[in-house]
Amino acid sequence: MNALRREAEKKQVTLNTLTNQIFTDHIVWHTYARQTGLFYVPKPLISRTANELTEEQLSSIAMEAVKDKLKDLVLLIRDEFTATSFLDMTEDWARISDFSLNVRLVTREESIVLSYSIIWVRIMGFS
Repeated sequence: MNALRREAEKKQVTLNTLTNQIFTDHIVWHTYARQTGLFYVPKPLISRTANELTEEQLSSIAMEAVKDKLKDLVLLIRDEFTATSFLDMTEDWARISDFSLNVRLVTREESIVLSYSIIWVRIMGFS
């Protein structure tokens, strides 16, 4: 309980707010992510890997991920696979991962996340 209080102080929120955030994150992400085979990977590993791949390779990997895993995750979390549900799920993931998707110049890692959205649009036939 003391660890939660320290975390709440660090984030400058009440303990009740932090507790609600933890429950919400669990309900909207963690429960389903595990069911679809997603797991945690250190950001430096993703960054270094992404920097070693070409745009074509990244696009191919992203396409496979959306088709094979992320579609299932969106269906589990949102009960539908639409542009809105996919982008909502991506926004939840970014928030839970402390991954900023603000409008600005993006890092290579963030461009990968944005690529998922573009690829999803192609898969669904909206382009």
